[in-house]
Amino acid sequence: MTLISDLGRDDPVSQNRSGRATQMQSLGVKGVHITGRDTQARRLPRPRGTFVNTWSVEGFISQGFQPAELG
Repeated sequence: MTLISDLGRDDPVSQNRSGRATQMQSLGVKGVHITGRDTQARRLPRPRGTFVNTWSVEGFISQGFQPAELG
């Protein structure tokens, strides 16, 4: 599994938060913009402030480098 094959990088995916932060810094990432809203309801709500990502690392980053969509 690679971090960003779209950019020609073949870095292994870091398994911890600080390692991922270092990888993002080495790529020059200045911010992460997340768009969309999950309207699915659960029987037991997640605690406030909980983030859940259902994308693969490759899909999440690849979409982030796509041109912005205007709607």
